Amino acid sequence: MSHPNLIELEKVPSDSHPECSNVAIVRALSIKPSKSLIWISAKDQNSGQVLRCEVKLGLITRLNIKTHLRQFYLNDYEHLDLDAYDEEGNLFSGLNGYRFDWNIESGNQNVKVVSWREASRTHSELSSEFELNKL
Repeated sequence: MSHPNLIELEKVPSDSHPECSNVAIVRALSIKPSKSLIWISAKDQNSGQVLRCEVKLGLITRLNIKTHLRQFYLNDYEHLDLDAYDEEGNLFSGLNGYRFDWNIESGNQNVKVVSWREASRTHSELSSEFELNKL
């Protein structure tokens, strides 16, 4: 591995061959983007073939949020898929370990809070009363 000061590589042992690994977890050690390309090599012990991949550290500049629903209901859960991109439009291969805090800002065209009356969902008298009294 080139630039061991920038990333940490954790080998994940195979169930059938604990001495070998066909999966690795790559973690950034630096919070600053780097123009350096980091090369990771893996060697097949049987064939001797060497595989190489290129890793680049960057900052997330854009998120694409994907969901199966267009509308979420209060106190319901929905699975969101995220694609993250750097300033050059490169797609991050994973977002494991990232934590996101979500807020809905007023005036946002893409996400808005709708009242129970505006929602196409049937609701109870109690829900209507809560909304009316802003509870």
